[in-house]
Amino acid sequence: MEWIKVLLDELDRSKGESSQAKPSCELNEAHLLAPKHKAIVMNIVEKLPPEVTEHAKKDILFVSDPKLNIKGMNMSLGKDCNPPSDIVWLNPKLWKEEDKEIQHVVLHEIAHSYLGHSGEADVEATEQEEANNKVEEWIEYAKNTRG
Repeated sequence: MEWIKVLLDELDRSKGESSQAKPSCELNEAHLLAPKHKAIVMNIVEKLPPEVTEHAKKDILFVSDPKLNIKGMNMSLGKDCNPPSDIVWLNPKLWKEEDKEIQHVVLHEIAHSYLGHSGEADVEATEQEEANNKVEEWIEYAKNTRG
């Protein structure tokens, strides 16, 4: 699959650019979400506005990597890449958190992707605020339209 090569090339390129640990450069089946974790993510995604749900399902690959020293990270592969165009890396420790925290982290990373943020480890404060505002908007949307 061409997008895996693009992902690995991007990870190699960005290695060492930040003090935050980067996801592993070797993507394999161990990085795929366990079925129960994938179900949690998809349950969150299904409650989003339709255009965001479509984006998350079509353009984002959700994977897991214990080498992250943060709960989640979005990595953009660019719009020229065949879907998925973004990877959302989630730390496996996230699944031990409360449901609200899991929801916030997943939504926050989807927001970065949806808003077209670059996915660099050192995200600007304005991009963090913009993603957090989207999270609040989407949580309110889910309460008002989908129960």
